[in-house]
This record gives sequence, C-alpha cells and structure tokens, in this order.
Amino acid sequence: MTYHNAGRDQIIINDPKGGISIAPNSFHPIDVSGVGERPPSYERYWVDRADYQGQLTDCLMRVPVTQIVAQGGFGKSSLAAWGYDRGYERAGFEKRVWVSFRQSLLFDRFARFVLQELGRPMRDPQATEASLLRDLLLRLDDPNGGARMLIVIDQAEAGLAQADWGWYEQFLQGWAAQGRRSAVLVTSRSPLPASETIALGGLTEAEGLAFFDREGVTGEARSRLVALAEGHPLLLKLVAAWTTETYGARVDERAIDFFGKLFANYQGDPEASVSAIFDVIFEALPIELQDLLLKVSVYRLPIDLEMAQAMRSEVTEAELVELESQGLLLRQDERFVLHPLVEQFVRSRLTEEITAEAHEAAIAYYSAHYQNWDGTIESCREELENFYHACKLGQYRLADAILDRCFEFLDLAGQWQLLLPLYEQLTQEWEPTDEVEEKRLSRAWNCLGHVYHNLGHYQSAIDAHRNALKIAQLAGDRNSEGGSLCNLGFVYSSLSNYKQAIHFYQQALSIVREGRNRQFEANTLGNLGNAYYFLDDYAQAIDFHSQSLEINKELGDRNGEGGSLCNIGNIYLSLGNYIKAIQFYQQALSILREGRNRQFEANTLGNLGRAYYFLENYRKAINFHSQSLEIRKEIGDLSGEAVSLIDLGNVQAKLDNHDQAFLYYQQAKAIYEDIQLDHMIKQCVDAIEECNQDIRRKRHDRRLKLLLLWFAVGLTIVLLLWWLKR
Repeated sequence: MTYHNAGRDQIIINDPKGGISIAPNSFHPIDVSGVGERPPSYERYWVDRADYQGQLTDCLMRVPVTQIVAQGGFGKSSLAAWGYDRGYERAGFEKRVWVSFRQSLLFDRFARFVLQELGRPMRDPQATEASLLRDLLLRLDDPNGGARMLIVIDQAEAGLAQADWGWYEQFLQGWAAQGRRSAVLVTSRSPLPASETIALGGLTEAEGLAFFDREGVTGEARSRLVALAEGHPLLLKLVAAWTTETYGARVDERAIDFFGKLFANYQGDPEASVSAIFDVIFEALPIELQDLLLKVSVYRLPIDLEMAQAMRSEVTEAELVELESQGLLLRQDERFVLHPLVEQFVRSRLTEEITAEAHEAAIAYYSAHYQNWDGTIESCREELENFYHACKLGQYRLADAILDRCFEFLDLAGQWQLLLPLYEQLTQEWEPTDEVEEKRLSRAWNCLGHVYHNLGHYQSAIDAHRNALKIAQLAGDRNSEGGSLCNLGFVYSSLSNYKQAIHFYQQALSIVREGRNRQFEANTLGNLGNAYYFLDDYAQAIDFHSQSLEINKELGDRNGEGGSLCNIGNIYLSLGNYIKAIQFYQQALSILREGRNRQFEANTLGNLGRAYYFLENYRKAINFHSQSLEIRKEIGDLSGEAVSLIDLGNVQAKLDNHDQAFLYYQQAKAIYEDIQLDHMIKQCVDAIEECNQDIRRKRHDRRLKLLLLWFAVGLTIVLLLWWLKR
C-alpha cells in the first residue's frame, strides 16, 4: 500500500501577528465533558403517580421514543427522573444518560457524548452533523457493539430555538422509525416526533392529599384546595409553602377563601395561577432574599452557597434551604436550581440595574475560579460562562479577551463546533468603539474563519477572512491586513487553488516587508514555498523555504528553523533525492528534539522512515517508523498512528513478510474506522486484499514446489528401481 501524502503532513504555519496558526492535518481524540448531568432530586418532591409510572415503564420497554408532554410545573422532569432511576432497571437497560436544555446544547456535542458513553466515540473533530446522526442511529441499534441505553432529553422545548434543532428532530424521527435496542425519553411543553406520548395531567385527589401529607399540611378542606389548584404539582407546592407560613400548615375556610379569590380568574390556566401565588410569596420575602433570588437567576449553572454569596455576601445555607422550602429553589445534588417556570417569573421582575449588577458579580465569581487546562471543556467552563455574562452586558471587548484565554486550548483539542457559535455571536453583535476594538474585531473574524476552515466550511472561511481584511484595511492596520491575506491564502491552498493562494501570499509578503516583521515574513515565505511545492514547482519551493530558513536562523526561531528544514526535506523526497532529504530531516530532528515538539518529531521520524524505504534500507525504515509510532501513541495522535502503521506495513510487504504487513494494515484500518476516514479505510482494505493475494500466492508456490519435489523424488526412485532390475 502506498501512502500518498508522504512528507506533506509536515507543513508548519505559525501565527503571523494578527493571523491565526493552522495546525497540521492530524487530530487528537475529542473528550466530551460537561454534557451529561444528574437528573433532578425528584424524591424530595415526589408522590407516587401509579398510572403514569405504569405508562412510562410500559413505553420504555416497548417503544423507541417516548415523550412526556405538559405545561410547565406538572412534573415532567420528576416523572422522567423516576423513569431514569427506577424504570431503568425494570426495562433492562445497561446504560443511561441524562441531558438537559437548561443550557444550549449543540447536536454535535450531544451526539458525541452519547457515542462516547456507548464506548464508540467519534474521534474526528471535522465530523459533520449528518455523519454524527448516521453514526448515532447505527451504534444505538448495533447488537454486536454496544449496550442497551436509556437517553433522557429534558426540557426539550428550550432547544426549539437553536439553529441546529433540525438535527435533533431528525434523530427523534429516525429513532422512532427504526430504533429497537435503546430508548429515548423526551420531556417537552409541546409535542415532538415520538412513538408514543404521555400527556401528563395534574395530581388526582388521592395523590394531592398524599402530597399534603408529605408537606405536613393538614385540614378538612385539603381536597377542595387540590381541586382549586387543578392538581398542578408546582402550584400545590407553592400553596403548601404559603399555607404553612400563613395558616399554620392547616387548610381551613380562611385558606380556601384566600386561594379561591386568588385563582378565580385563572381556572383552566394553572401557569397563571402559579404566577399569582408566586407574586404573593415573592412579595412576602424579606428584601434581601428577593434581591438574592433575582440575582442568582442570571446564572446558567446550578448554584452553591459560594455562588450565592457572590451576589450577596451575607447569605447563609439556611436561607437557600428556606427558599427551597418555599418552592422557589429546587435541590440538585448539593446545589440548587430554579424551577424553569419559577425562573421565568423571577426573570420577568429583573430591572436593568439589578441585571447588570448580577452579571458583573457572576463575572467576578467565575474569574476567581479559572482553572488550568486539563484537556477537557470543563477546565474552560468558567471562561465560557464569563463569555456569556459579558455578552449579556454588551461588553464585547471583555468577552473577546475572555474567549482569547481558552481559544488556543479548545482549538488544539478540536473543539471547533463549540467555538463556532461563540465567534459567530461575537462578530455579529460587536460594534467597536475605538481603534483597539476594531483590531480585536478583525482578529475575531480571523478566528471565526479559522474555525470554519477546520470544519471544512471553506466558503464561510473565505467570507470571514474577507471581513477581517476589510476591517483591517479601513482601520489602516497593515499587520492585521497581512494576517488576513495570509489566512485567505491558506484556505485557497486547502481548496487546492494554489495559484490563488500564491496571489494572497504575495500581497501579504509585500505588506510584511513594509513593516519589517521578520517573523511574519518567514512564515509567509514558508507558505509560498508550500504552495509552489503542491504545484510541483520544486525550484521555486526550495527558494522560498530557503529564504524562510535564513530568517528563522537570524531570529533564533528554532521551531521555525526546524519547520523550514523539514519542508525542504519534503521537496527533495518528492524529487527522489533521498540522501539529501535525509540530511535535511536529520538537521530538523535535532532541532525539534531540543524544543520537545513531539508532534513534529513524530512526523519527521516518519519522513526519515519513508526516505530509507525508498532507498530500500528497510531495517532503518522500520526503526524510524517504530519510533514515530511510539510518539504518536504517546500524544494521542490517532491519524498519525494509523499512518505509521501503514508505513510499517509497506516495509514488511517489501520484505515479503505479508503476514506481518497484514496485521499492521488491519490495525490501521481499525483506527480509520474509529475516526471514520472512509477513503483511508478503502486504502487499507485494498492493501489487506493485496496481502491476502500475496499470502495465497506464496502458499500456492510452496505447495507447487513441494509437489515438484515429491515428483522428482518419486521419479528418482522409479528410475533407480528400473536400473537395479536391469
């Protein structure tokens, strides 16, 4: 099998002050964290609802998609949590996940998370929603490759406004039509695609009385109060809290008279009744707790005492528990959340002044809790929350600075789908007020273009970089103008339009030389060298890379020097001058090992292995490819690992060790199947078939030789016997 990209994964593009660094075409596994969560602690608020529990258990065992539909406050999430906790084992599921639309949840992250929990993660950061949907439907129904899973999607109505909601709808429709092994349970205020629907109503009289018993509410008129509240669970919770506070936890005629008048105009509209009792309870709270409840409503994540104290330093755990007892907060593990319906009413009372104070306090809290990057989104959670709060304040300069803290980490981790809506929001909403902000906005457009580029949305990338270029030109920012031109050149290179890429690189080079930005000049010369290399104009490519090399030496940029040496080595490899290629690779390897650049060290070792392969020095080729393989395994470079395995297979095939080559190709194929690179899977399949043919041919040749040998021996014996008889 021939690896057709020999040497070309070595292109190094550094960040040209106002541009964006572009990584090589290898990627690391994406770890999806911060998606799944624990369901709400329903036991604290639960009364058995035998009919609905029976319906839910039956549906989970029988149909692929079940939805629980009701207005707010009827207990959809609580019933789903009961199913997640108790119906899970009864229905024979082996795994379960709970996701919620309390926060925006991109389909990309949802699908990756479910696949990860199934043990079949999608490794490719460039995977489209279509491929994720296809893989999700396949893996959930695979009897040979996954556990039976229960997936709960809570508060789905909040996701309807998302731009990518259509993918969720296709998932629900697809699974309702074909699903067998696993089940999806959705809670929503409005109907969605499903196999069966549970229309959740209010508590019956018996259930309502059981609820009052649990709350410690007594009195002969409780049944009438259940009827007045139409069995609405949240309304009954608020009613019970007010009755305890005002009427000594006893429902008498005074209580019935009060609630009768309060709800008189809202019969048939329990949400309006909830609003009415909420107003009563809220107004009765001390001013300090009113202020606290309003301010914590701006948080998107469940709150703990420290987060509450960021809003009001004197608040105590006991006060949070008091708000819970009033039905205004719900406990979620060791934290608290607002019931979605209560949150709606709380936020309707926010003034601009209180909102601004609360967002500022949230930013101060999260800023004090920034973490070191550990490879997961969760270690950037505080920055992501601060970005949200800064945008809510309209402070886009701050939002940009916050996002800049974690851009490089998330970019290198391949979290482009996460970065995409953030930079889209930033570029669409930010109206710069001074020259500094204009430069930062130009850079934000370049970041957006870079994200589009990595996701394969090349036209969108071009549009974004052109916007960055326009802003830079209007602001007279020649450095950013050069960076934008360079980035446009790189997108056109990805489209294999190298002549257009050269056009942009040449413009960038002229600007760079005006400002005597030598680092940027070296990078741009390297880009020109790469473009001419892909046009097979090796003389021009060597000239540009040599100029880049000299500047990198002059600047003492050892990484840039190593990159230039590698690129020149690639050219000589393509020219068939393998001895000279090896000389350049060896120089590059020494430099890259100084800086412990493990990714490029592995690539350079692979290139050395290929050079020795073409020289038919197979022992050295195996040595270099084996070293490259070990480093790629160590750093988690899956696509690079597969390349090393293919290279080792090629060498073994040349040595007629077809059994060993077969094993290497099989391992590479397994990786490409995991990261879903179909064209490379096909190459591996072709190589495996070629190996099998060679193995069969060798076996046939051995059998033929053995037959000829036995024929010769037999003939010799016959002739010998004939001679003896004479």
